[in-house]
Amino acid sequence: MGKIISAIQIAYEGGIDLDTLKRMLKSYKPKGNVIPDVVTKHYRDLEFGQLKGVRIVRIATHPDFQGKGFGSIALKEMSQDLKNKGFHWIGTGFGATVKLLNFWLKNGFIPVHISPEKNPATGEYSVVVIKPLSKKTEEIIKRVNFEFKWKFLNSVTDVFFDIEPKLGVMLTYSPYKHSLEKHGIKIFTDVQLDRIKLYINGPMTYEAAADLVRLLAIKHFVERKIELPIEKEEKLFAKSLLAWSWKKMSEYYDKKPSKLRDEIRKICKELYRSYF
Repeated sequence: MGKIISAIQIAYEGGIDLDTLKRMLKSYKPKGNVIPDVVTKHYRDLEFGQLKGVRIVRIATHPDFQGKGFGSIALKEMSQDLKNKGFHWIGTGFGATVKLLNFWLKNGFIPVHISPEKNPATGEYSVVVIKPLSKKTEEIIKRVNFEFKWKFLNSVTDVFFDIEPKLGVMLTYSPYKHSLEKHGIKIFTDVQLDRIKLYINGPMTYEAAADLVRLLAIKHFVERKIELPIEKEEKLFAKSLLAWSWKKMSEYYDKKPSKLRDEIRKICKELYRSYF
């Protein structure tokens, strides 16, 4: 009895004055305040940095008790304690793997940033996630999460071309139901909508409709009005956003290209019916 099972090392961040935040919009980087710096610079936000928060530097559970939920219990207890003390958010940054990202997602943390370059030591992309503890922070993070997803999905082919498909899909998970139209973004013309009907119903080939499949994938991963099995989303992400060849798709998923072609068409048909 009395032994420590889980431990969390934290750093206090936020509570930054407005003048300093305006300097941060340009190039100034204050000591500490890693997460406010990311939100301020990448999302041009002057509210978040003024709010007090906590960055989790490290969380660890005794090897004999790992995988039994003690880390999640510790996070839940800490979240409630910090909320009671007037803190507005908890965040952390880490080298993203499917397992690690899943842990933070299931504990209510929301992706807001991914580094454009891999860590040379670990070979992983660094990701920042935040859990809002107040209504004000919730409103900010909802806006930031939309901007993050829009930026990430439109950068995947060029910048994150080697990301694992499942990890890429999971980065689009959030509790928010975004709308491109409400943000003034209309990505389909009437002609494009007519063309996509020809693709999902035949006879148009994937190659002739690749631009439309990509747009439909982006719309889905941003808005997420419906949930598809992650196995389907992975394939859509790999083909339309990572631009994998049918040969690479076939080798990775151990399926014939003709089978995968049919699957992508059926996924698009399901999405079209849900969104249009």
